[in-house]
Amino acid sequence: MNETTNRDDMVKLKLKILEIATKMLEDKIDLIEGCRNLVTLHYDLDVPNDAFLFLRGVESETDYIPIGQVRDTCAPEYLARVDQEKEQYLTSMRNDILNACKQILENLS
Repeated sequence: MNETTNRDDMVKLKLKILEIATKMLEDKIDLIEGCRNLVTLHYDLDVPNDAFLFLRGVESETDYIPIGQVRDTCAPEYLARVDQEKEQYLTSMRNDILNACKQILENLS
């Protein structure tokens, strides 16, 4: 891969990260799903950022919560319990998660 291709890939990666963070701020994507996506994308972006470290912690604390198609394989009783836990968690963490998204937008824009 040449330097231009690598630079283009980094620009695309940053744009994808900015898109996800913006959607999280606009309440257009589930916050847990957004955290997971941002953390995954950040592994390929070699830029230190405390906001990503914070989101990694959120991802770790909520890794047992099923999202997407995985939910189809879960028992309804389990989903009811973890959905309630998720809402309780997000009630206490929502502002911090959104602040991390704002920081990401500021740092990568």
